[in-house]
Amino acid sequence: MDQFQDDVREALEHLYDYMFLENHPLAVAVDGEANGWKRGTTLHRLLVETINRLKPPDGTPSHSPLWRRYRHAAMRYIEKATVIQIAEELGVSERQTRRDRQDAILAVADLLEQRLGTALRAYQEGARASAPITQSAAAMGLTLDKEVARISTPEPHSPVPLSDALAGVLSIVAHLASKKELRLRTRSPDHLPPLASECTVVRQILLSVVMWVVELAAPFQEIEVVAEVERGNLRVGSAFSLAEPASSDRLEAAEGRLAVGSKLASMQGGSIRTGRSGAAGRIELVLPTAQQPTVLIVDDNPGMRRLMRRYLSGRSYLVLEASNATDALRLATDVQPDAVTLDLMMPTTDGWELLQTLRSQPRTRQIPIVVCSVLKERDLALSLGAADFLAKPITRDALLQALSGVVATG
Repeated sequence: MDQFQDDVREALEHLYDYMFLENHPLAVAVDGEANGWKRGTTLHRLLVETINRLKPPDGTPSHSPLWRRYRHAAMRYIEKATVIQIAEELGVSERQTRRDRQDAILAVADLLEQRLGTALRAYQEGARASAPITQSAAAMGLTLDKEVARISTPEPHSPVPLSDALAGVLSIVAHLASKKELRLRTRSPDHLPPLASECTVVRQILLSVVMWVVELAAPFQEIEVVAEVERGNLRVGSAFSLAEPASSDRLEAAEGRLAVGSKLASMQGGSIRTGRSGAAGRIELVLPTAQQPTVLIVDDNPGMRRLMRRYLSGRSYLVLEASNATDALRLATDVQPDAVTLDLMMPTTDGWELLQTLRSQPRTRQIPIVVCSVLKERDLALSLGAADFLAKPITRDALLQALSGVVATG
């Protein structure tokens, strides 16, 4: 294995150690201009995206080496499964599992090499030699809690729909659950508020919760994962019959994974609580919902979207963006933002048609829409249901005043 592949393996092994990643040589190649933790989160996201790119196309046999390579990478590095757990799920020997790990690392390295291009060449020509020597957080005498305290401001992100994240996690663990003769199902209100946490963090927290249940549950039962909203927090819980006695390996794996999830939940202002009473077990995850009002900016001009996002930076808004009517309608329906700013002149489906669609659908008709356009059609926009109209070019004060008139910022 050459130096680059070895660096990829090292970064994958520390996928959730953001302090380690921010000083890693690959972080310099990925985003050398970024500072500190932001560089670490950028490398984290790139590694997760690259693993997901290993997923074979639809129609590929589930027993193929391509599927095994992808599932190994996802389980080992994203889900933090052990060699024994991977071997059991994929139905191969532990020796084969270790060979698959090498194949997965090489495949991730190949994709990263294609993605990084000239940045990788700079890395190979000397960036690595001048990069800081990496150490684990433990070796540096630091804990995740101290690192969390150091990170006072999270990187901007879109709110996360819980239903999508939970469905994705249940899909990930479905095969392992079925091998234990477990059936997992969810129960939740029709419309759950989005979460304020970053998407990959939410998924890892949920994964740690669900895998704790799968590891410790007795077989041949249907387990319900219940989600509900209470006092601005989202609660996800489950109660089930325990397998007794749980093997020491499984108990250690379950508790270790849950420790990671608990730390990540704490980072988001949430918590994970577990309980065991006789043959019954229970777990509850609490995470804050996105309390800030959400504004969806709809404009096909990326420069205008950047300008409006900059106008709203430092204000009490979570900002989403859409460059076309299709994405805008999907986001408006799924996330239900507190307000939409809408450009009228867009290709394919213009703002007029989107305005009428948003006003006509039950899920979106109550969302206030601020039309922003060079067209001087204020009266027409208001007659079609717009809450306000701003003529371009738009000033910061005008945008903030319009939004303050249609949505409360708390």
